[in-house]
Amino acid sequence: MAKRPHLYWAPYAAHCLDLILEDIGNQVPKVKIVLKKSMFINAYTHSYVPLLNMMRRFTSQKNLHRPAITRFATSFITLSSFHKQRNNLRKMVTSQEWTDSKWSKEAKEKKIASYILQESYWKNVFILLS
Repeated sequence: MAKRPHLYWAPYAAHCLDLILEDIGNQVPKVKIVLKKSMFINAYTHSYVPLLNMMRRFTSQKNLHRPAITRFATSFITLSSFHKQRNNLRKMVTSQEWTDSKWSKEAKEKKIASYILQESYWKNVFILLS
């Protein structure tokens, strides 16, 4: 620093916020559970094209944001997209199309439907985004 008196060290704000959110997500049990459920729903929905197409029909062709592995903050952006589509997701898992499909009969899909229909899940999503 003696050679360059006008050189200042400043942490990258986005990186610092990402690290803070990562700590919150890993340390607070409620946050960890909500994020885990959301990531499970998102990953599973995107892994089957017919299920993804059904979800798109119910969300007016909108995708749920997919989190990036490298940035923890994207998990909260994903939660925001879930929150915006919560009514449409509920309509999807309670629709006749869902009931008639094979998705309503398998264990993982029943788990997805139960998460989407849990009032406590949506309450915690709202709290995390507030």
